[in-house]
Amino acid sequence: CKRIKDEGVFSEVRTAIAILLLVCVGFAGSGCGKKHQGKTIGGWKDGLKSDDASERREAVESLSKIGSAAVPALLKALEDDDALARRNAAMSLAAIGPDALGAAPALLKATSDEDFDVRQNAVDALGAIGSGAMPVLIRGLQDSDANTRKHAAAALGKIGPAAKDALPNLCEALKDSDDAVRKSAITAIGNMGPSAKSVVSALSEGLKDSNRFIRKKTVMVLSDLGADAAPALGMALKDDDREIRKTAAEALAAIGSGAVPALILALKDDNEESRRHAVKALA
Repeated sequence: CKRIKDEGVFSEVRTAIAILLLVCVGFAGSGCGKKHQGKTIGGWKDGLKSDDASERREAVESLSKIGSAAVPALLKALEDDDALARRNAAMSLAAIGPDALGAAPALLKATSDEDFDVRQNAVDALGAIGSGAMPVLIRGLQDSDANTRKHAAAALGKIGPAAKDALPNLCEALKDSDDAVRKSAITAIGNMGPSAKSVVSALSEGLKDSNRFIRKKTVMVLSDLGADAAPALGMALKDDDREIRKTAAEALAAIGSGAVPALILALKDDNEESRRHAVKALA
């Protein structure tokens, strides 16, 4: 027993030493002294909040070119009191792309920034990082803050088809109590390309939403999914909103022969306008 205990202690010590070495290597290779066009990373970071627009633009471009070595400095800039610095830090991280993966948690936090442009730039940056940011964004869909949930969905949408594994999580977000989160999730699902056909059933629940804008957005997304979405679009012909019914009818007409079974069902509907839209689409 003592031997086992001793081995456990030694294992913990070895782990601690390994972590310490990694930290030391990280600091040594962080690139803090790295220069681009004669300036250090710190110098370019200061330029992110310059009063001169051209200097700010140059700082963003230079930090982007430096790449991953600039990420630690940009993370500090994301917490700057100056909104301009935060905006440009997020912009630089977006330009760095996948190499800025380590900034994903901080960028998710920045999506709740008080400044609109910071929030938008953070979403763009998360999208630019790509599928590597998915674990952070999926956790973001469960955040207690509605803005964070909304922007997590939006970032997944920006990643597009590469984030298709997040479709089940986005379908859960369709049940969110916040209208903006549900709309953002619908939009994100629509950006997943053909993979979205696999969740037509969950997506069509948006046609029952109390918010007409969400119902309309659902119809618009379904309209891009072809014949797989025809039955759901046929149901949308019964919507109380005239514009939604019209959009659904146009989508069914565009689908063509694949929509015929759904349109034939609509011809038997009790709603006169639904029947009229079906006839027009079949014509």
